[in-house]
Amino acid sequence: SKNIIISGDSVSMISDCCQLAKPIFIFSNQKICSPKHLKFHQELFQKKHAYSLDDSTLKLQSEDCQILDEAKRISQQIF
Repeated sequence: SKNIIISGDSVSMISDCCQLAKPIFIFSNQKICSPKHLKFHQELFQKKHAYSLDDSTLKLQSEDCQILDEAKRISQQIF
């Protein structure tokens, strides 16, 4: 698929998807997500690692999606 749509209730699942070279759309809803999850989503949205998918977002448009590569970032800090 060109895009990945994921529910916002699993931080590990979202993190795994953000490592793919595809736009990620997260269904971020207070009914299924804790405050911790919602804060995590907002950080991903701000850094353009993922985009919000809510009731008003039915049209999928990807911008310049930034791939999340924490292993690379951390290894650069170590070395």
